[in-house]
Amino acid sequence: MKHWEKILPLVVSAGLISWLLYQVSPAAVLAAGAQLPWKQLALLTVAMALALYLWDGLCLQAVYTTEGSPLGYRRMLHIRGLSYLLSALHCQLGQAMVIWNVARHQGGSLVATASRGILLLYHDGVILISAGFVGAWFSTSGPAPGIRIFCGTALALLLGLAAVVTLSPASLRHRFQNTRWGNWLVAWTWRHSLRLFLLRIVYYAVVGMYATLALRICGVYEDHATVLSTIPLVLVADSLPSISGLGTRETALYLLLGAEHREVLVAMGLFWSLGLLLVRLAIGLIHLWFSGEILLPPPAAIAAIGADSNDD
Repeated sequence: MKHWEKILPLVVSAGLISWLLYQVSPAAVLAAGAQLPWKQLALLTVAMALALYLWDGLCLQAVYTTEGSPLGYRRMLHIRGLSYLLSALHCQLGQAMVIWNVARHQGGSLVATASRGILLLYHDGVILISAGFVGAWFSTSGPAPGIRIFCGTALALLLGLAAVVTLSPASLRHRFQNTRWGNWLVAWTWRHSLRLFLLRIVYYAVVGMYATLALRICGVYEDHATVLSTIPLVLVADSLPSISGLGTRETALYLLLGAEHREVLVAMGLFWSLGLLLVRLAIGLIHLWFSGEILLPPPAAIAAIGADSNDD
């Protein structure tokens, strides 16, 4: 990982938070935050973070388990919990930590394991973009037409990619299967995809329920179609380089739902980001306490995920 990549999440988060506080004065955000029902939001945030952690173990188990190298649920929870120590601060390092520890446990190729991580990313993209498109189709909010165009285009590209992989000539598929990046094609079936889709739909439904309840608790009343069209894009923004979504989440909420209650949305977003950060760090520290080892991937292994892909 290059030096600028290490500090990029910090720069992005700091830059976006600074821009938001320029748009909405810090005094207004503090005043709005002081009026929020913190106890209810705290309980809701802790419940969401724990539910996502427990369910994510099932999702990652479905992605990384192979016939020759099964992964137990407790093992996957442990790997995921330890990765929170890094992903809470740097998403890419957290992902690298999961990939490294899974490959280490299974004794497999680092790049082959990383290719399954791309599978998870693809399924997440289809779910979030589809939800955003459906919500925008029925929403009458100002951003809805733009969301429809963006999500419709992105969904067409994602489905087109699946069609290319499925309908490509057998010789080309076989050639791709023999590379470490395409090794997942050997054992992955539509049944695996269906199971992963169902698991991830539940995962994101938890986040959607949290966002809906948090907005209601904070006095921001939006219709269900508008929430369905915007929250998936907020989650897409979370995947951008940042410190646990700090800055990206608040900016997305501000731009997509900020016609009114802008200072409330910024305050709620900050609570969401910081609450998730603290709970995940606590989960990671608990796993570290009981295991006594953090199993950090060496820098060479992180670089190898990108470098090895050019060798095939």
